[in-house]
Amino acid sequence: MELIKSFVIDLVGVFITFALCLAWFIITPEGFGIIGGIIILIASYFITIKVKKKLLKLE
Repeated sequence: MELIKSFVIDLVGVFITFALCLAWFIITPEGFGIIGGIIILIASYFITIKVKKKLLKLE
C-alpha cells in the first residue's frame, strides 16, 4: 500500500512540476525561462521528497 501511495505522490509531483514549468516557459522570455525552469525542477523535486516523507510518516 505504501508503494502505491509513494507512486501517486510522485505522479502528482510530476504533473505539478510540468504545469509550473510550462507556465514559466510561456510567461518568460527564452533565456530567463530556461534558467527558471531548471530552478523550478530542482525545487519541486525536493518539495516532492519532503511531502512524501511527511505523508508516509503519518501512517
